[in-house]
Amino acid sequence: MEPHWTAYVSALSVPVIGLFAASIAYRQWRTAQNKLKYDLFDKRFKVYRQCCAFVSSVVSNGEVLEEVRINFMRETLEARWLFDKDLDRYLIDEIHGKAVELQVLEAMFDADLARDERNENLAQQSNIKRWFNNQFTVLESRFEKYLNLKH
Repeated sequence: MEPHWTAYVSALSVPVIGLFAASIAYRQWRTAQNKLKYDLFDKRFKVYRQCCAFVSSVVSNGEVLEEVRINFMRETLEARWLFDKDLDRYLIDEIHGKAVELQVLEAMFDADLARDERNENLAQQSNIKRWFNNQFTVLESRFEKYLNLKH
């Protein structure tokens, strides 16, 4: 005697339901991964935008405004946890370090310096300002791998 068709349906329903549940679980996992990626992107892009704004300020003003420098440090504080050490060191040691160096040179320029010292100071300031001007492309390349939303 052949089994009734309901026996086949009930035997196949458990694996089909299992596959359906696994498919839903996989899609939820992918959605959670994409949300994490986009949330991370938002935080990282905020740091990138702040770096660009800081460099723009130095280039357009020709000097480092103290409140802009402090704001840069405050707004990029979380970079340590969002990026690797190389990028974090670039922000602290290079961008912020050059900004402080430029501030020191500007403060020294007002002091009574001999003509040669004054010329050397101006040359150093000029080099740092050129360095800042070149940072737009450097920033883009350094942040690219963190701001790329590949799927």
